[in-house]
Amino acid sequence: MSPLTTAGKWFAYAVEWLLLYSQSIINWVCLVLLLLIVVRYLTDRFNVNPFGRLPFYLRRPTDRWFYYVKQSSLYPAARRAFQFDPIWLLLLAGLLLLYLILPSLIFPVVGTLQAVSTTLLYFGAGRMSQGASALIGTLALVVVYGLMLMMVMLVLNSFFGVLERQARKAQTIIYPLITPVLFRIDPSGRLLPLFFLLLGIILQLIASKIAESFF
Repeated sequence: MSPLTTAGKWFAYAVEWLLLYSQSIINWVCLVLLLLIVVRYLTDRFNVNPFGRLPFYLRRPTDRWFYYVKQSSLYPAARRAFQFDPIWLLLLAGLLLLYLILPSLIFPVVGTLQAVSTTLLYFGAGRMSQGASALIGTLALVVVYGLMLMMVMLVLNSFFGVLERQARKAQTIIYPLITPVLFRIDPSGRLLPLFFLLLGIILQLIASKIAESFF
């Protein structure tokens, strides 16, 4: 068996593993975060000393997330609307958003691995013209999926304060591409989240078209 064929099959196995287990991993991650939010709420509600060893380590994972929610522009608006401190509602809403966003990190990885697997299998089987076509499609998908991943990183960073270094690098690539168009439509920048959503849908359509054309 050709080494390219073997490598292609390993990439296919990786795709199967991700499709099989990724959602379970996401479920467990979000369940752990929910438990940490509940622990933080209980320590605040019953005035447990936050500097004790156990409360300190249980609260620490949510400290940055708590800070980002408090500093967000949504927090004061929600506080005025609800007439009480909405921090716990916003944390739960953020957790729901995280649950919906995390699969968006998996989809580009799966798509790229599938494209690489197909390309290697074509070359390994000696189907050079199909392999060349798949290689071009794979390179195009890497660009599209890379943009999608960077957008997801920016969203995760803006809401949860994670992936700071990756988000800064993504900003230097994404913002020069979108700001000329965005600020012609919306100089205030308030429509940026909606623009990201629309751009994500467009990129998914482009990825589907590339897959149909080159594979």
